Amino acid sequence: PFRVGDQVKAQSFQGRVRAIGIFQTMIVTPDNLTVFIPNGELINESIVNYSLQGTRRADLVFGIGYDDSIDQAREVILRIISKEPGIQAEPAPVVILKNLGESSVDLEARFWVVPDDHFSVSNKIREAVKKAFDASGISFPFPQRDVHLISQDHVRGDKSTVPVTPPA
Repeated sequence: PFRVGDQVKAQSFQGRVRAIGIFQTMIVTPDNLTVFIPNGELINESIVNYSLQGTRRADLVFGIGYDDSIDQAREVILRIISKEPGIQAEPAPVVILKNLGESSVDLEARFWVVPDDHFSVSNKIREAVKKAFDASGISFPFPQRDVHLISQDHVRGDKSTVPVTPPA
């Protein structure tokens, strides 16, 4: 299911296959660790081969505020993607509404790259989107809670509440 040079995930290890021996396979991880996995264990486990298909889809999620424009954010993301030479033209990149979350509207950018470029291109896109969102006034929200303290009078029937503002 893999050859020397392929990027794989076997057991809990992810990396590039450097050697396939009679008894074990050597994988070098992205942080330059050398892992030897017995071939008997490889036969009995699932293996993910990131190289075999020749392209790999990147899925990047960007949360924006509920007050921000989905269309504007989508346009910014697609403009950045269109300028990145490492992204494949076909299938065409898309930005979908992935989720209406508790604190954010989540957009997911999906685009295709060659497996060796997955990490570097994804990182470039994340950084460029952050900078472009900052310049465009599109927010990156974070989880927030409104806390209201109920006074003792409320327990006795008084319906007043006291809003609490967290310290800055």
